Formats: sequence, structure tokens, C-alpha cells
Amino acid sequence: MLELSRTPETTPTAKADRRSGFVAIAGRQTSGKSTILNALLGTELSIVTSKAQTTRERVNGVLTEKEGQIVFVDTPGIHRAKEGGINAYMMSQAREALEAPDLVWYLVDPDSGPSYETPVLELLERSKSPVFLVFNKSDRVGAPERISALEPAMTEACRSRGIELRGTFRLSALKKRGLDALLESTWKALPFGPFHFEDEDQVSDRPTRFFVSEKIREQLFLKLGAELPYSCAIAIDRFDESARPVR
Repeated sequence: MLELSRTPETTPTAKADRRSGFVAIAGRQTSGKSTILNALLGTELSIVTSKAQTTRERVNGVLTEKEGQIVFVDTPGIHRAKEGGINAYMMSQAREALEAPDLVWYLVDPDSGPSYETPVLELLERSKSPVFLVFNKSDRVGAPERISALEPAMTEACRSRGIELRGTFRLSALKKRGLDALLESTWKALPFGPFHFEDEDQVSDRPTRFFVSEKIREQLFLKLGAELPYSCAIAIDRFDESARPVR
């Protein structure tokens, strides 16, 4: 169930003592970017399916806690895209999100490898933002061993391109394991500064209609096969919030 507000668990301190910044969540398709965002915010902000390229546009998720405020930017899965069309648009969304964030979470699937990660590495090389290398899906059978074998190669691939690695992490976004350590290090990496969103209960800058249309599109991805989901877009002609349920 989508909720567009949340209540901080602790009483906020003075903003002058709190950190604030943008964290871009980047990675290949189906690496778990939307899943990790939803887990951190405690709400289904970004739609999630097993199909690649589910996320089409950047979605900002706002986390405000006693430490400060993080604006997470969930990006479309990075891949080689032909000129024009929806794939090129999704890549433009990813490039824009990586232009100047305070930090990048680079999510990597245990079954991936440096050669498959080239499109992501190329964007991060141009970004120049510091990076946390995050190995997701550690709960899968055999994943810890695959991550142990993959980590040195991915670390070297980043450093050879001049990507500033600030740390590596292993977690399961689906099982919500390992998120605390990642979040704790993220707070320390962000600067002190004013909040980007004054309302501390706000979890996104998108209107409710956007999320309603995304939930409808999620069902199309789940129910349809082959190329059909990728040919669909949602336009809401009428939206009645006074009705119960909302129609």
C-alpha cells in the first residue's frame, strides 16, 4: 500500500546539526535499485517487477531522520541504448541523475561481472562523484561465494577508471539485511546543510497521480508477457480523491 507520508521515529534535532544531500542509486537492470529504496523508506515508492527496465523515470525518495535528510534518486537500469525511443530516454534520465550527486550507491548483482558492468562504469567515470560499491542479493544461494570472487575484480575496474570508491558493502535489499551499515556510512559521507524538503514527513516530490499511474503500469508488467508491457504507458484522465476507495 502506497503511503506518501511517514513519521520520523525520533524527534528531529536542530537542522544546523544535521546532514543533507543527494544519493543516486545506480546499476544495471534488475540489480535491486527500486527494492532498496522501498525498503529504506518503508513504502512502495518505486514499482518492482522481475522484468528489466521496469523503472522508466527518475524517482526521488526523501528520508528524514535524526541524522538529517537524504534525497535518494532511483534511476532506470543502465544499459546500451539505441538512439531515440524509450531506451534512450531512460539512459538520459540515468545520466542526469549522476551529474552531481553527493554520493552514488552502485548496486551490483552477484551474477554480474566487469564486462557486463561497462555501461555503468562509463557513466560513473564521467560522474566524478564518490561511490559506494554495493553487492546486493546476498541472500541468494551461493551469492556470498560469488560476491567474494567478484569483489576484487569490480574494485579494480572502478579504480582503473578513476572512480572514487569510498567503501564496499554486501546486503539483501529484499530481506532488509545489511541496510543499517550502508545507511550509517552514508550519513557520515554527506555534508552538513539545509534540507531540500521542509516537510519532514514528505517521502517524494512526485504527485499522487504519478504513483497511481505507476502502480497501474506495474500490474501491466506483472500480467503481460513478451514485448507488451514495454509498449504500454498510462495517462490518467480523471482522478477522484474524494471517493472511497479513491477512483
